[in-house]
Amino acid sequence: MKQIILAYHQMTQDQLFCFRLLSDLLGGCKCVPLVYKDGSGIKIYMFSGRLSTFDSILLTKLVFLCHDRCVRAEITSSGSNRVGIALSRRYKRDGAFYERHPTIEQALEQHRKDWGNTFIANTN
Repeated sequence: MKQIILAYHQMTQDQLFCFRLLSDLLGGCKCVPLVYKDGSGIKIYMFSGRLSTFDSILLTKLVFLCHDRCVRAEITSSGSNRVGIALSRRYKRDGAFYERHPTIEQALEQHRKDWGNTFIANTN
């Protein structure tokens, strides 16, 4: 199936909301790669080396922004050294699994219930 590239003026309000999240994440509108239609949301492709939890920190920022703004993100494979990031807007903090998006505090609370404190100290 051929993917549809979206120009800014072609995006719905929900797609624009997701685009603004990417713009904030990546350093401005001009830093966002080509945007593709993905259901009611959007999808971009980028080099996987830019996504990490600490040194580049983009992965952590993506998670925080998505939880703050009620946006679902999905990381998908996309060939050698590339990943896709699909974003779709959610409107509820509670409700059915497929329609809600928790705050970071709610997600952390659930994580701690499921996993406890999983910190492993360096024993060297």
